[in-house]
Order: sequence, then C-alpha cells, then structure tokens
Amino acid sequence: MRISLVPLLALVAAGCVSKSDERAGTPEDGGRADAPRRADARRQPDAPEEEPDGSLPPDAAVRRDGRPRPPDAPHLPDGPPPDGACVPMSCAQRGATCGTTDDGCGGTLTNCGTCMMPESCGGGGTPNLCGVNRSWPLWKMPDSATEHCTNGVDEDLPCSTVGAMGLGGQDGNTHINTPAYTPAADVVTDTVTGLRWQRMPAAHMTMMMSTPLFTQPDGRTFCSALSLGGLTGWRLPSRIELVTIVDYGAHNPAIDQTTFPATGNATYWTGSRFNNDADQGYIVDFTIGTVDSAAGTTLHQVRCVK
Repeated sequence: MRISLVPLLALVAAGCVSKSDERAGTPEDGGRADAPRRADARRQPDAPEEEPDGSLPPDAAVRRDGRPRPPDAPHLPDGPPPDGACVPMSCAQRGATCGTTDDGCGGTLTNCGTCMMPESCGGGGTPNLCGVNRSWPLWKMPDSATEHCTNGVDEDLPCSTVGAMGLGGQDGNTHINTPAYTPAADVVTDTVTGLRWQRMPAAHMTMMMSTPLFTQPDGRTFCSALSLGGLTGWRLPSRIELVTIVDYGAHNPAIDQTTFPATGNATYWTGSRFNNDADQGYIVDFTIGTVDSAAGTTLHQVRCVK
C-alpha cells in the first residue's frame, strides 16, 4: 500500500509537533532546547579568576586560594625578607667589640666600640677585639734605675771601678730612658712611659688598719671604680707595665720609696693572664722585683694605673 507524503508535510507545516520533539532542539545546539540561552551565557564577559578579598592587603604574601604570589610581588615593609635574602648582623653578632667590620651582607659596621689604653683594637692578635700587644710595650721601656755594679763577688761597687776591671756594660754603666716621675698627692706620672699610677696602696687610701687584699677579679673591679686625683678609668696594670716601676737597684722594697711611699714587701696583682689561662694571673713581688704566677682567687695587693 502506498502512503502519500503530502498530508504528513502538511502537518509539519501546520506546527503539529510533539513536546518531546520540541525539547530535542537542533543538532547544532547539541540537541538542547535551551541552547540559545547557553549561547547567550557564553557571549557574556569572562568572570574574574578570583573575587577580590577585602580581608587581605593587595601585597599579601599568598593569594586567597593559598597559592604563593609571583616572585615579583611586593612585600609589606615590616614583613619578613624574601627567602634567601641577606640579613645584616650587628657588632655583637659579629663578635666585634671595637673598630670597623662588615655586616655580613656587603655593608659596613662603622663603630663597634673603642678600647682603653694600653689595649688597642686587634692589639691582642684578634681583629675587632680589644687587646694588648704582649710582645713588647708600644712605649719606651725605662732602664734600670740602679747605679751600682758588681765584680761577681762584691756588691754595690762603684761602676767606674768595675769598668776599669773590664767588667763594664752592667746596668749601672748604662742609662737609657732613665726613670723619671712627677708625683702629686695621689697620682704619679711616669714621664718615660706616660703612664699614671696610683701613688699609695689601697690600704693607705682607705685609711684601714689592715691592708686590703684582692683576688684578681676583685682587683679589676676596685680599679675600674676608682676615682683618684679627679681621674677615672683606672685599671689593673699589665705585667710589663708593673715591672716598669720596679727598681732593681733596690730591695725590701724594690721601688723608689720617695715616689711610691708605703709600698712594702708585698705582692701585687697585674691584669695579665698567665699562659692565657683565665684562672691564672701574673703577680709582681716588690720585695726584690720578681715576677710569678698565681691562681686568680688568691689574695694580693693592688696598684692601679691609667
């Protein structure tokens, strides 16, 4: 049986299409009846990748999705430095107590402190640390004050006599940088070395009945707190400094008693360490002028210098 297509075409032309057919759409729209609306949505401007977050500053280190900002993103002025950035160090962090040194980042720390004489910056052999050149004083060393000579048996012979015997060249024959002092009431100035000395031992300064004795640390404290002759900044003398006022032409005591009265036959602390041992120090015995070492906790007298 033949079916004529004319009536069917007429129905299509008249709009007689089912609801299911209406929802089917066209192939070009993916078979969706709402395709025109989706097409309109695609034609809208693209939405931003992320919404601005008012709780984060514009230069925050991370974005609101937790991802880090690009390397060139700005940082807050008081925020941490970028990873790997050099942080300048202070003088204390560099272990410097004096002079000029670098800050570890190519900069310069211009003033890490000053040193008090006889110490100088790096003088002990370590840069940027106060210390004393222990090999030899940086000032003229006074000669021995003795004017006596000996022939090996007899003492206190006139030096002209032993010189005629061919025994010249003794201390009494040679006077270079002869000791010279300018004493005042409380302070003695050595005109050869330029050092200024506490004239009277601590016992007489404090008017105590017994002589005060000090450990080496206590001696340092005593001198640093001393105000004498209108002067401050006193300290314990180094070993070589204290030896400069020994008179090896005298004994009991081995010192110029007119310049340094009431010294007595006693041992005096120096500020020098023995063999660089923090617990051992040098002392000078003014009975005959010998130098020895002692534990820093032992008790001896003190004469300060500046």
